Amino acid sequence: MAATEEEGAASIENVENTEDELTIRKIFIGHVNSYQGKAIAKRLPDFKNHASSISGKLYEIYGSLQVSDEVDNEVVENYAPRILDRKKSSYWLSILECEIIVYDIGMHNSQVVEAQKVLEMLEAKLKACEPDSNEPVRYFILISTPMVWARTVVESDEGAAPLTEADYRKRRAHPCYLKHQYLEREVMNAQNRHKGRLRTIVICPGVTYGGRNDVLHYIFKKAFYNKESIEIYQKDRNELNYIPMIYINDFAQMISNVIESFPPEKIRYLLAVQPNPMSLKSFAIVVARTLAGNPMKVKICTKDEILNASENLISQRVYHYLTLNLKMVPTYFQDFPFTFSDDLEEMGNRLADEFRRERNLLPIKIIVDGPPCSGKTTLCRALAEQYEVHYIDPKSVVYNVIKSLEQKIEEAKSYLNQTRNFDAAEYMAEDVEGDLDLPAGAESADFLRQPEMSVEIVKMTDSLREQLIEWEAELTDLTEYMQSVHEEDEMDFDYIKKCLVEILSSKPCSENQGYVIDDFPFDYNQASEIFPTSLFHPSEEEEEEDIPQNMYTYSMKPTFFIVLIAPDEILFKRAMSLTEKEAVETQNTEEQLIARLSKYRERTEEDVTCTYFFSDNDITPIIIKITADMKPEQVLEQVKRQIGAPHIYPMTRTQMDQIAKSELKAKMEKEQEERLRREQVERDEIAAREEKLQDWTEKFERLKRQEQDMLESKSLPLRSYLCKYVLPTLTEGLLKVAEVKPEDPIDYLAEYLFRCNPTGRVLDPAYSEEAKRLLLSLDWDAEQMIAKQGDEESRADSLECDDSFITHQIDAKSSYIAFKRKHKRTQKSEASKTSSSTDSVQGSIKQKSHASTRNETKSEMRKPM
Repeated sequence: MAATEEEGAASIENVENTEDELTIRKIFIGHVNSYQGKAIAKRLPDFKNHASSISGKLYEIYGSLQVSDEVDNEVVENYAPRILDRKKSSYWLSILECEIIVYDIGMHNSQVVEAQKVLEMLEAKLKACEPDSNEPVRYFILISTPMVWARTVVESDEGAAPLTEADYRKRRAHPCYLKHQYLEREVMNAQNRHKGRLRTIVICPGVTYGGRNDVLHYIFKKAFYNKESIEIYQKDRNELNYIPMIYINDFAQMISNVIESFPPEKIRYLLAVQPNPMSLKSFAIVVARTLAGNPMKVKICTKDEILNASENLISQRVYHYLTLNLKMVPTYFQDFPFTFSDDLEEMGNRLADEFRRERNLLPIKIIVDGPPCSGKTTLCRALAEQYEVHYIDPKSVVYNVIKSLEQKIEEAKSYLNQTRNFDAAEYMAEDVEGDLDLPAGAESADFLRQPEMSVEIVKMTDSLREQLIEWEAELTDLTEYMQSVHEEDEMDFDYIKKCLVEILSSKPCSENQGYVIDDFPFDYNQASEIFPTSLFHPSEEEEEEDIPQNMYTYSMKPTFFIVLIAPDEILFKRAMSLTEKEAVETQNTEEQLIARLSKYRERTEEDVTCTYFFSDNDITPIIIKITADMKPEQVLEQVKRQIGAPHIYPMTRTQMDQIAKSELKAKMEKEQEERLRREQVERDEIAAREEKLQDWTEKFERLKRQEQDMLESKSLPLRSYLCKYVLPTLTEGLLKVAEVKPEDPIDYLAEYLFRCNPTGRVLDPAYSEEAKRLLLSLDWDAEQMIAKQGDEESRADSLECDDSFITHQIDAKSSYIAFKRKHKRTQKSEASKTSSSTDSVQGSIKQKSHASTRNETKSEMRKPM
């Protein structure tokens, strides 16, 4: 049965609690390291960390861990021995041994299944126990989610009452949260099935905020980094979305109160929400104003726009919560001392401070000084990237302020144009709190006349009109000054100081990220004007301030002062290594460097340097000595060791996985590109080799043709000679060899060529057939002549004639034989290299044969006919 308002109005201290008090009570909290689980655990006095408690109860806290993007080491360290492991078989038994079991099913869907299983096991264990046993009463607390109310039908009348615990039977869940609603019913009915032995309660909290934040975390992060816009969802631009909310510390205290003083049995369902409904737009504007310093950054978007424009900060679960539009008020906790009432400025400052502290987002403010060309700008830009701080160049601060003023004036005029038809006087008497800004494009009179808008619209418009006049005057002054300054002239210190102080005292530089200033101020006097002594030595009243972030002048003071030291030789060597373009752009040409270095040395020789100023104000300078072989990375590492680790926004596991995937993808792409490049190089090399080979082949063919043509041209006489004197006899000899087929064809061919040589021994009958025929012809002629001469005288005369003829023939033959011998000796000398012994024997035999043949021929011819 639902609790009535009268029953809910009773204070928690007066609620009857019939359970026996235990000195130390065992409690299990599912996902104790989650955002809400950690807050609950901190509120309960742990028996190891507390000697006593106000209620007289101590708790032995057990819990399971959530696999989260952000590991909470504090929880692991505090409850390491009592963190239960799901993989162990004793996990479920350890939970059932606890007196109090707390499950939060709104943070993670896996807890729905686990909570239902534990409830079934707990009921089975209670059924197995006898009713009169000494089994202690068990308590099961289910922390639900406002999404089980998302589709609840409410009256559209302006005077309709907000939802309370009494309306829990009317709740209608979002389609994705039907199993949550089913588990709620099971938990409430379990108490009826085990009366007196099991107590259950369902607590539905609003969207929790504060500290690290959960659902609304993306608003804080975008405001912290001063993004161009903070996107929120609003279904209708003329109708605000009211989301039930609860401050995280108030929520944890409510759960602690329920644990220590359990509500009566008839109370089954509780709403843990703050009593004053607040729209999502109001909350976003408060955060934007306190963290970013600009409430006009809030932008209303559709579903697709908000999911695409939030840099993966909004998950589907977060988007579901942003679509809520419910006004809910508590009845059981209506007398609870809520932390925030109607002071939105106080709430914003406290939330911003908690957000920075919980996430260790401490601003780092650095000033870098040193001689020209010593690497100050390189170091400043590297520090700005590593520590995620704002890089400030004194030469461009005036331009940056002008640009910022133009943007502010444009936004202010746009806002005032939207509210130009609003009658402020008509609603000045309205004493309500509401939105601080209008949705983009909201010009409807009905929207402007909503009671929630009246007072804050008046405040915003009046303040903006005053600021707009100041901004326009300042913009005019700065623009006129910049037009009068030439490029080669030095800028007036007063203008630089004014713009620099405005930038340093802004929220992003003074409270959120911090800054790094490149080579400014130049001396003691300039430093004292920019950073007055009151920054370093506040008065007693200022020291007692609880939230110093409100004091921009106090929070703009630097935390580190870095001085680079280098001899002139190194500076000139670095300047000489620059290209002409780089030297001109950085003002490090020879003349400029000498002039700048002289001015710097003059400043450092006197006791009026910035180093003395910051030393006098308890900021110890960090001295970095630059050597000839020192690289910028080494200088950066030395500075980082002195400053410490950066206090930047930590990356989540999802982001680290995304970075790892991106790096892996980039590595694979690089390897693929390298592989393709190598393949292309190989193809190019093969193509080049083929092209060279083809070129070489063509050149070789041309050379071959040229050589062939040359050989042919040179071989024409030789060819003719061979065809005339060699080939006829050689051809006949080859044919003779083919016909006879002797055992030694080479010797046979040689003998044949020697015998049939037409220019050989023509008069040697032993070697020439022609000589034999000639000799026989001569013999026959001589016989014929002798036969005709009958008498001796005529025979004598004939013999004398014949002797002269024969002598002439013999002389001719002898001349031929001498010539042939000389030719033979030449042939023998050439052939002696291969067969000298054989040739000499054959030569001697032939000579003897020739001699005997010649003698025989001569004797025969001398015989009388």
